[in-house]
Amino acid sequence: MGHIKHLALVEVNGPWVGGPESGEVNIPPVGLLYLAAAVRQRFGERYKISVINLNFDFGSDEEFGRWLINKRPDIVGLRGLTPYRTRFVRISSLIKDILPDATILGGGPIAAVEAERLVKEDIVHFAVKGEGELVTPELMQRLEDGSPSADIPGIVFKSRGEVVSTGEPEIIENIDNLPMPDYSMIDVKKYSGAFSYAYNKRRQGVIVGSRGCPFKCTYCHTIHGKVARVRSAKSLLTEMMLLFDNHGISDFYFIEDIFNIDQKRFNQFFEKIIEARGGGFRPRLYFVNGLRGDIISRSQIDLMVEAGTIWVLFAIESASPRLQKYLQKHLDLDKTLDAIEYSISKNIAVNYCSMYGLPTETEDEAMETLRFLSSISKPSVVPMHFELKYYQGSGIVKQAREAGMNEIDLMTLSDSKYHFPQTTSPELPLPKRRGILARFHKERGLKSDEWVKTALTTLRGIGWDDDDILGFFSILKNVKYKDLSGLWPRLNREAKAIGRNVIAGEKV
Repeated sequence: MGHIKHLALVEVNGPWVGGPESGEVNIPPVGLLYLAAAVRQRFGERYKISVINLNFDFGSDEEFGRWLINKRPDIVGLRGLTPYRTRFVRISSLIKDILPDATILGGGPIAAVEAERLVKEDIVHFAVKGEGELVTPELMQRLEDGSPSADIPGIVFKSRGEVVSTGEPEIIENIDNLPMPDYSMIDVKKYSGAFSYAYNKRRQGVIVGSRGCPFKCTYCHTIHGKVARVRSAKSLLTEMMLLFDNHGISDFYFIEDIFNIDQKRFNQFFEKIIEARGGGFRPRLYFVNGLRGDIISRSQIDLMVEAGTIWVLFAIESASPRLQKYLQKHLDLDKTLDAIEYSISKNIAVNYCSMYGLPTETEDEAMETLRFLSSISKPSVVPMHFELKYYQGSGIVKQAREAGMNEIDLMTLSDSKYHFPQTTSPELPLPKRRGILARFHKERGLKSDEWVKTALTTLRGIGWDDDDILGFFSILKNVKYKDLSGLWPRLNREAKAIGRNVIAGEKV
């Protein structure tokens, strides 16, 4: 066997939710685990592969630099999101300083929307615009052979000082054919000490059940195309069983855009889970990224719960009929409200998210959304009312420009976190945006007694213990709670007065 080369795959994002006091959300980098499996399938043991989550595996960039000096990978693949572009650039510079002969590849959402810029500014040597499992192994083979790569669709690189783009990437039509993500590349036990997508600490299985979405919402990305490519129910169950058998994982977090986009697959999946339950396999299912509320029936919600679903999220965005049309979301709000209320009646954790600060949105329309949220019988377990973020390639950037908003300002602010209002528009200036967010949190969010009570009782009802609940509130409020009594002093006084311990999960 010849020289074994070293490939380092690096997730270059930063803190998402939480902080030093409360702890932070850290998710297994499933995209890189897919890529690692594809490289292993192509090259076998010819490459040593390291999968790194910078925000989780290293305490500082300097510590990562010492790792580079020690391990000296030949190829470094960087994956990043656009809000963390500054760090992406900084890490690239660090690699070039320490390993001037290493080849740097760029991928993920940042490469999908600004591949040419990353190459033009010498941040990466090659930018992979499409699905890495299809392109990266072939590119690595060309680099190994010293042969041209200009005929590989979907990459950008420099040739004789000029930026070369090989056009649009191809897509993987049947994603069932992908190798399963390789969790042996990470320390699963270590990740069980980090907060998950549901803000609890578990051995995390992160499941991607589809790529692409047929809907045309203007605020959304188009990274995976506008055709939904769904994995089969059999493929999903196979992955879950492998994670359970090999890594002791029973908590599965589904992160695709709309899990119920394929109705037949949806029903088959939960039926297969119900059939497979037993012998210790009793999975807990979290749909943390989205269900479309107007294409799900009550019987389907029953099926989800029977299969072990304890966490769901419905995306509302706006309750204004005009804005629903403007955003091209076209959500049936009545059907969605029924799905939310029926899910609440099943005593699972029900979440729903919305946005404000949309181009042309008026104060009355923003308040219409708040009124809709207040009409729901219980607050969302995780309060999610976010200012719209603008990302390159999304149709809403053009809409904002046509509405007279400053595109440069919008794109600059897209690098910031989505929790706080920072943009402005003629119809909804910044002070009014801040007022809308404050009113939301007072009525249904982080400063609402009703929310605290709902979250406490709901989380207790789905089996969370005191440590789970303390962690959940600590990370959302970025405060380190030591005991449950600190969560809601007024509730404790009321509980004592009526002789019931609400903190322990009993109903008021």
